[in-house]
Amino acid sequence: MTSQLYQEQAPAPVLVFPVQDLDPGLLSSAETPIGAPVGDAREEDLRLLEQITSGMGRPQDPWEMSALLETSGLRDLDARRDWGEPDIFALAKRLFERVDELSYQRSEKKETRKTLAVRVVKNYLKGTVFAIPMLLQIVSMAVIGFGLWSYVNFSLRQASAISLGTLLALASTGGISQVIGRKGIYFLKMEQQLLAVEVTKRLFLVGVLLIVWSGVLFSFLNAYFRLFPADMYQLFICYYVLLSLVFLSFAIFYMFEDFGTIALLVLFGTVLTYLCFTVFRIGIVYSQYMSLSVMLLVSLALIILKLRLIKRHTRSEGHLLPGAASLFYSLYPYFVFGTAYFLFIIMDRMLAWTAGRKFLPYFFWFNYPYEVGVDCALIPLVFTLALVEVFIYELGIMAFSRIAQIPAPEVEDFNAYFLKLYRKSAVFFAVFGSCAIAISLLFPYVIESLGYGTYVASFFTPIHLAIFLAAAVAYVLLSWSLLNCITFFSYSRPELALKSLGPALLTNFLVGYVCSRSFEYYYSVLGLLLGAIVFAVLSTVYGTRFFKKYDYYFYSAF
Repeated sequence: MTSQLYQEQAPAPVLVFPVQDLDPGLLSSAETPIGAPVGDAREEDLRLLEQITSGMGRPQDPWEMSALLETSGLRDLDARRDWGEPDIFALAKRLFERVDELSYQRSEKKETRKTLAVRVVKNYLKGTVFAIPMLLQIVSMAVIGFGLWSYVNFSLRQASAISLGTLLALASTGGISQVIGRKGIYFLKMEQQLLAVEVTKRLFLVGVLLIVWSGVLFSFLNAYFRLFPADMYQLFICYYVLLSLVFLSFAIFYMFEDFGTIALLVLFGTVLTYLCFTVFRIGIVYSQYMSLSVMLLVSLALIILKLRLIKRHTRSEGHLLPGAASLFYSLYPYFVFGTAYFLFIIMDRMLAWTAGRKFLPYFFWFNYPYEVGVDCALIPLVFTLALVEVFIYELGIMAFSRIAQIPAPEVEDFNAYFLKLYRKSAVFFAVFGSCAIAISLLFPYVIESLGYGTYVASFFTPIHLAIFLAAAVAYVLLSWSLLNCITFFSYSRPELALKSLGPALLTNFLVGYVCSRSFEYYYSVLGLLLGAIVFAVLSTVYGTRFFKKYDYYFYSAF
């Protein structure tokens, strides 16, 4: 899923490379006289023609031929010096005269040759693996009563400090994680592995600095306003720093689409916590400290190894890193979106746990019944996020296939086809999401029937069921909105995603704040629900406009 979310297509390559992809034999030495071919002129023309059209099919006119020459790295200087023509366009006309002397075959990825059913199953499973870490935390809490950063028997003081640290870790790393994935995948798709490595390292260090800066800021605020006593603040800052670094390291695995490694790391950390707590009788807090620390070290070791292997196996004649100003300008919309998106996700909890009719010992006070409902509501999100991966992948395949079949005068048919497909997908998504909610509603009952009802007993109350249903609908709508935003990102239109998310975040805050302060704390879930509705409606409106002009967005993104 994040692979499509981050892919960048519009900007021109930032590298300045020699024509390294062409056969060196095609380029003569500097001493070659102007107009003198390296060998037989016809053979040399055919060799060049074969190389620039490899996998691209037969050029339709000299203009397309000149585009192929330019994208292969040839310049007017090369045309004059090595091929005896005044410019690229003259060379293109010369080569086009020989275009029928070769046979052409358009390259096709193995994936596109698979049947639709095989592709759908494969990508749905891939999307499911993407969400497995979240599912593992839910299941571990329901079955054994604790996870990597949670425990059913935490005191309210402990739970409050740890919950705040967890929520702020998500919000603090959301923006930089989005940026790492976006730029890293862009360079990987451009087959510029060295640039991907160098930029990823620098952005990761920026993320670490942001975490350190945030930690210092939180420490200052706590010291000045006396928000938490020392023992609670120690819990907060330790969990915040550890979880922030873990989430930041996961961003690199997401960039490489290495979802399986993330799932294994979370499983490893959960098992390690279980061993430390139940076998070695170490306290739960220190067990989680140790597990998160070991998991972080393993993650960093794997990342360093992977980046070094890429550098070792990549041949390059040099690379030019983009400047800081260029990176900032191209990436700040994605940083803003990533931060706003995670603020949207945590907003209802922040509002619920800072409100209440009764006296709150501290400004933030954990309330576990609300957490039970919204945690179970994450299960439908697992099912629907996997569906997002399928849609985005199939959209890419269909677009590239359809664009080659429809003549330019019939472009309206191209747009109408994908608009109809988009509307059908919306209906299917709604039906699928409803089924996912129904199945998820059975999850606590299944756990109880297996003899683990101790940790899910609190789910079986009218209030918790109402919270679950409202949050579940909100998360399904959120995943549909995310599908729209991924589509916008894939075609370098982040402004459409920001226009959809901005009003939704404001709605989430205003409705949640008013309801949680006017009624009970758990009415903040209405802010989540109405915010998700606004997000889904706006992103669908922009999505409909997008597909009505899909031909324009398709071509302008490349």
